[in-house]
Amino acid sequence: MVTLRQVAAEAGVSLSTASRVLSGSDYPVALDLREKVEGVARRLDYVPNASAQALHVGSTRTIGLVLGSLSDPYFNAMAEGVEEAATLQGYPVTICATHRDPETELSYFRLLQAQRCRALIVAGSGLDVPAYAEGVRVRAAALRANGNRMVTIGRHPLGEADQILVDNVLVGRLVGEHLVRLGRRRVGALVGDRRVTSTTDRLAGLTSVVTAAGGEVLAVDVPAATRDGGAQALGVLLDQALSHTWGAGSGRSRCGLNAVFGTADQMAIGAMAALRVRGLSVPEDVSVVGCNDIAGAVDAHPALTTVHLPLREMGRAAVRLGLADASVEPRTVEMAVHLAVRESTSPFGEAD
Repeated sequence: MVTLRQVAAEAGVSLSTASRVLSGSDYPVALDLREKVEGVARRLDYVPNASAQALHVGSTRTIGLVLGSLSDPYFNAMAEGVEEAATLQGYPVTICATHRDPETELSYFRLLQAQRCRALIVAGSGLDVPAYAEGVRVRAAALRANGNRMVTIGRHPLGEADQILVDNVLVGRLVGEHLVRLGRRRVGALVGDRRVTSTTDRLAGLTSVVTAAGGEVLAVDVPAATRDGGAQALGVLLDQALSHTWGAGSGRSRCGLNAVFGTADQMAIGAMAALRVRGLSVPEDVSVVGCNDIAGAVDAHPALTTVHLPLREMGRAAVRLGLADASVEPRTVEMAVHLAVRESTSPFGEAD
């Protein structure tokens, strides 16, 4: 491998001059010397030592991305946005999947900081775990002190990090308002990890609207936020709905409920499949709504009504914030959401 010393010798400059040109330093170097060093480096195929550069300028030209799962379309879409924006800026992305385990996430934060990443992006809402919240706050402060930044995509109880936010309470309210307009007020909710702030916010928004309209929300926890997890939990939900004593204002239904909301699209898609197996029609017997508008939502059968989140743009925006100068105070960018109405919901014929 060609060394920096060889480049300096070939270009006829000092080692320090070659280092300043090729390390990304903003130390002034005469244009003719800079062009000469860069030309020799290209001809010799010199590859800089990223670790040495990090010691010199305080960070490497890399971005660290911590996300929940590589198999989850929600995280995949955000990761694609991060990679698109990072590539345009010449930054490779190091991806770490944590499966939303608090200790794993905190250990990856430390690892990526040790690697001197220029920015650390956390894709996914915060976990309602006190030790985790404090650990993230400490790490964000340490990054800023070192001249780098942390960006969170989702609600985290932080003051030291940039944030990309959507109003997840509004997400739940949009779903609730849609179902109430359709006369569907016996609502079953398939709920993901309740430690995740977006999950609890969405459920709270849905419940507030449905109960205000005289309906009820019956919630069941899903063991895994997957298609299979949603299908499995749907059976539990229907069993509970049949034995539940519904209020008079919630309408009627031959299977106990007349609508299902999944806090993530893949769970809602699994629920639709399970409803068909049980001989129930979507949307006539049970209307189904998801959340996030992942790539497969529009191709589901029937096409899934869902709340659209601009996932790729959230990832791109996180890169823009993360590459800002460390002296800039942490900023918050709020993204708009909207309900995408498709074939999985329809008016309830027996609504009173």
